[in-house]
Amino acid sequence: MKKIKLTILILLISNLIIYSQQIPNGNFEDWNNPHDPVGWNLVDVFGTYSAEETSDYIQGLKAVKLESHELFGGFLLPGIISLGHIDIVNQQISGGIPFSARPTGLSYFFKYLPQGGDTCFTASLLTKWNTTTNSTDTIASTGYFTSENFTEYTQVSVPYIYMSQEMPDTMNVAFLASNFTGTSGTSLFVDSLSVLYNTVVSPTLCFPAIDTSSTYFTAAWLEIPDASSYSIDVSENIEFSTYVSGFEDFDVGNTSTYNVNVSTGLYFYRARVHFGTETGLNSNKIAVPMPVEYIAATNISQTSFTANWQSANNASNYFLDVSTDSDFSSYVGIYENYNVGTSLNENITGLDMNTEYFYRIRTEYGSYISQNSNTTTVLTESTAISGVQPNSINVFSQGNKVTVKFENIEADKIYLYDVQGKIVRSKLISSKNEIFYLENSGIYFIKIIIGSDIISKKVMVSF
Repeated sequence: MKKIKLTILILLISNLIIYSQQIPNGNFEDWNNPHDPVGWNLVDVFGTYSAEETSDYIQGLKAVKLESHELFGGFLLPGIISLGHIDIVNQQISGGIPFSARPTGLSYFFKYLPQGGDTCFTASLLTKWNTTTNSTDTIASTGYFTSENFTEYTQVSVPYIYMSQEMPDTMNVAFLASNFTGTSGTSLFVDSLSVLYNTVVSPTLCFPAIDTSSTYFTAAWLEIPDASSYSIDVSENIEFSTYVSGFEDFDVGNTSTYNVNVSTGLYFYRARVHFGTETGLNSNKIAVPMPVEYIAATNISQTSFTANWQSANNASNYFLDVSTDSDFSSYVGIYENYNVGTSLNENITGLDMNTEYFYRIRTEYGSYISQNSNTTTVLTESTAISGVQPNSINVFSQGNKVTVKFENIEADKIYLYDVQGKIVRSKLISSKNEIFYLENSGIYFIKIIIGSDIISKKVMVSF
């Protein structure tokens, strides 16, 4: 009986050791020399090292400092350290250490002093060698990145996302102070690295905004397991030194998207995840350069018109496209991504009569460019038709019904276009009153074919 109990106890202890397996020298206390932490790999290029021992620690007596250095020829050696092999030439990291557990997350303390807009990265993979395919399968992964300045040690925890039920056999962890096109002098300090086996108080990851328009954008972020709620910040500056009214630590509940109603301009947003009374770090920052909307063209003649658009807060330039194709597969003259400065209109000349033109605008906010605006269409005027009085053709709408009424004119055919330049209706003229029934409100353009001539009309439909 005693032998059986002892065997059970040994098995329980063994399982506990496997379950709580930790990263060797995760506290960076052990060093062979000031550039050789025990169990870790770094890069040495002619005596310039990607990592070094530091006494600037959060726990224990030592930590690791990763500093990016510019080398000969402008090549940047990023501050980098890994449990695996670092191929600095091909910018690849592989391998790792033996590891057979399924942790819930990765935790560490860090300080970050970025230069020139740098971003630091943490990445970890749990893998297993597949004897059937003779290749490595990814069991789980996690990571974190930020470009914010952290002058004091801050703890971050990130969850492992599992892609397999298998037990891994290898772990790799890598830290980078910069990417390979970063800035010399950027420093990342790391201390007290460990794997977690309980609930992970994790930061979330923001995605590019969706459904962006001139009046709102939809902020989006990664949904984190066990999160109780999320909050967002919205600012007109990347430092978040000020906030859009109502959007400082704004509680959006337990959702991963939120519509932010603002006027046209450049905005930034970030998110935080809450686990009851605990809160994760700020997410990454997302820039939202919002597009403007067109304003109906004016001064339309046979050979010219004036394109107009709304203004945007803090816009540095507007770029204009003009085409005879609704998909902008070709462009009119110089009007392909044409910089009009900060003007809100452009007089476009040298055009053909009786021709539809399309235009759209993009807005520049410093180094950020918006998506295309919505597209509008303009129909240049035709030649005058002999004997046709201005009131000989009347076009009017009532609800969803558009009526075209002819007086003393023998017309041939009618085309009805929407503002995107698509033909909505067309018909041969068989009476003095032609009626169209429409599904949508909006501005419509009508072409009336009279022999070899064309008369153009515009009508507003509202219902």
